[in-house]
Amino acid sequence: QMMKWSPVEFLNIARKDGATIVHAHPFRDKIDLVRLFPDHIDAVEVFNASQPEEANRRALYYAQMLNLPVTAGSDIHSINRTVLGVVKSKERFKSISDFRRLLEARSLNISEKQL
Repeated sequence: QMMKWSPVEFLNIARKDGATIVHAHPFRDKIDLVRLFPDHIDAVEVFNASQPEEANRRALYYAQMLNLPVTAGSDIHSINRTVLGVVKSKERFKSISDFRRLLEARSLNISEKQL
């Protein structure tokens, strides 16, 4: 049934069921149509190690415009990765609930790590 849902239907149902929606690399490279859902997300991935600097810069600007928390990621699809996206916290995550709480509190720091 969910394969017939529009993106907005999916986001609404996921949120209703308690999901935290993070828009992963919203300005990804090599995509013809950027689809944004600012009223349906809770955070933005603003550093993705697999995306060019310009895409990450646009994602950061988007998050700042919406005043949303930020995350980082790596999207490792090959063994040739030289950079990772890193999420740091002073508190150790014991569960996804810890991550969610710290994300909402804006207590996470993001960075990149050279391998």
